[in-house]
Amino acid sequence: MDRSGPPFPIRGRGFPEDRPPKFAPRKACLEDINRQMAIYGYTKSKLQLADNQKAAWKAIEDALDSAVGKLRAVCQVLPNDVVGAPGIVERFDFLEKQLAARLDLVRALKVPMQELLGQLSPDQRASLDGPPSFPRFE
Repeated sequence: MDRSGPPFPIRGRGFPEDRPPKFAPRKACLEDINRQMAIYGYTKSKLQLADNQKAAWKAIEDALDSAVGKLRAVCQVLPNDVVGAPGIVERFDFLEKQLAARLDLVRALKVPMQELLGQLSPDQRASLDGPPSFPRFE
């Protein structure tokens, strides 16, 4: 069979034709956290904080540092490679730990975020209150 082009051509959306990529649960979990942290960095840049607002943002970063450590610790219990499907009990245990860590994150951010919101200009506030913009994938 003659194949020209990339070794794993993709037909539309989805996995390559020949074999799916190797899934690493721990890496995927950590990458999700990294993407979320990138969104916080983007938000900070988008707000263009004034000098008097930077202390309030620092409080948010401090809360993030504390809570994200818990999320990363939850990811560490996942295997590096898929060795078989986890059972229902294992999935529930992981989900419970992950949701508890996310709730801790929300609680840690609540007060610092409220303090920052009280210092933002109407334009800055509008950029946070609107729906997030997502890139279009076609």
